[in-house]
Amino acid sequence: MEESIKEEIKVSPPPKPDISKSVVIILVILSVVISMVGTWVILGEVNSMQSAPVLRGESSQAGQVKLSIIDKNLPAATAIGQVSITILNPEEQ
Repeated sequence: MEESIKEEIKVSPPPKPDISKSVVIILVILSVVISMVGTWVILGEVNSMQSAPVLRGESSQAGQVKLSIIDKNLPAATAIGQVSITILNPEEQ
């Protein structure tokens, strides 16, 4: 008996051509232009925002703030404190 040896030849697809330098340059320039336009738009929006109101004269409003911190996981023998802050106008002192 004669055995025949079969060889398989794998044919690879032809290599894809590289992207030309001009296409790469155009893409880089386009990305820089888009970045600059985006930055310009955002800076324009930031500049158009209204700043915080400026208070002039005396304020007749008063406020009080109390802060209580209670840890629910504390043992029963632990002391608990309370802190309050009063902010006075320098003219009232």
